[in-house]
Amino acid sequence: MMAYADKMGHKPFIEYLNKVYVRLSDMNIGDSFMIDKHVSEDTRDLFIKCACDFMDQISKLNKPQGFDEYKYDFTDDFKTINRT
Repeated sequence: MMAYADKMGHKPFIEYLNKVYVRLSDMNIGDSFMIDKHVSEDTRDLFIKCACDFMDQISKLNKPQGFDEYKYDFTDDFKTINRT
């Protein structure tokens, strides 16, 4: 993701990353987010990378605490994120 930060500039990259984190953290259990519908094609790859980073961070935070309430999954085609 550092290539995106270098290309966009650090501040705009962090702002975008934060928007993705907030959008995903605001999802309720049972919600779905259709990437093609809400993310422009020119930022889709970055969005998916940011979402993967978010899911990785949530997983790391939950495991030591024994939490299992924050689960996010992509569909196989990476077009939808589901909160389960």
